[in-house]
Amino acid sequence: MKYCSGCGQGTTEGAAFCENCGRSLDTTLDVPANEQPTRAETPASGRSSVRRRVVFVSLVLLLLLGLALGAVAYTSTLPIPASGYGRALVGTWKRVGRVYVGSAGGDVPSTSVMEFGSDGSLHTKDSYTLPGGSQETVLQQSTGEYAVDGDSIQVGTSSWLIVGMTRNSCDIQFRRDNANTRLHWVRQ
Repeated sequence: MKYCSGCGQGTTEGAAFCENCGRSLDTTLDVPANEQPTRAETPASGRSSVRRRVVFVSLVLLLLLGLALGAVAYTSTLPIPASGYGRALVGTWKRVGRVYVGSAGGDVPSTSVMEFGSDGSLHTKDSYTLPGGSQETVLQQSTGEYAVDGDSIQVGTSSWLIVGMTRNSCDIQFRRDNANTRLHWVRQ
């Protein structure tokens, strides 16, 4: 009986390709009927099993990497409970909006940055750049202190309310000109 030199499978008489692995049967192993080869005795079977293992391990590693990246993306969108706001607020937050600067530029994009220190310090900066300009104009810049109590941030004499927060975004509401203003901030 003849056997495939690729996988060791017995072949049918007159076949041009192995029915098991598809390899050309130009080179087959001629073995007496009472001595059938095992996979280990076949020249190519060792390479084939190593290749399968490498592919399997690679697929498992890719799956684990995908799961890890998915978990990181998922947890960054989970809401933070109010009891964790104080710790989660530490860092730099940015908000992009618009500001009216008069006849010089009209309604232009503005940037606000707040930096909450772990020591209770707060640094803020509001600025804008006129269209076509490269010079940043600072509207307001301040340094002070803040304290967090549940969902409330006390900044000087004003109180801000954290409406919602994740690891990467925060919605803060405060009173301005006798109206509630809600602003969306993104972690830098």
